[in-house]
Amino acid sequence: MHTRPEDGRALKEKNVADKNTTNNVAFRLYLQTSSLTTQNHLIDAVHTVCASVYHQVDQFEVVDADAHDHATDNIRVRPALVRVSPKPERYYFGDLTDPERLHAVLSEDR
Repeated sequence: MHTRPEDGRALKEKNVADKNTTNNVAFRLYLQTSSLTTQNHLIDAVHTVCASVYHQVDQFEVVDADAHDHATDNIRVRPALVRVSPKPERYYFGDLTDPERLHAVLSEDR
């Protein structure tokens, strides 16, 4: 599951599994404010690809990069996808709209 942007504000994460699970898979997607329709399409597409590669995504957080404090994350390029867990963190930048390419890249890092 994932959260959707509302009125350009920073979004909260939604947990869909027990945090004590040792093999949690968590992603954070940084987006720049744009049309809500475009964001929702990209969020759905990226979440679908992440779930197809990892079979279960326990946490999927969407961050409105315009409303977020960048000093804490050092994410300056958007859109950006961060695989937060399992460790080590992995960063994916640039065009995330091509599901086949994203699937291939995520699969390489699995």
